[in-house]
Amino acid sequence: MSRMTQLLEMAADKFDDMTNPFDRSVLIEHNITLDECGDLSEGIASIIRMYLASPPELRAKMAVSYAIHRIHGEKGVDAAMSVIDRDAAMKRTLAKLEAMNEKK
Repeated sequence: MSRMTQLLEMAADKFDDMTNPFDRSVLIEHNITLDECGDLSEGIASIIRMYLASPPELRAKMAVSYAIHRIHGEKGVDAAMSVIDRDAAMKRTLAKLEAMNEKK
């Protein structure tokens, strides 16, 4: 796991605990340098911007993925996303078939 991934996880944990990941005591505890503070800020901003730029379907998928991850871990997320993707593909296929039948 990269240092940035570790820092992002730590920041997420702090936000979950409703505390500040940039608090002096946190920075000291995790040996975070000034450069890493800047990188962490940019990383958090990038994640927020990617989320905001995502279509609603992807946002919903991310919310489901996060909920499953909290309960079942990473393997549970992979399995659930596979089912969700198959279900979405099936719905698109059925919609196309219905549209084709209506044209007849």
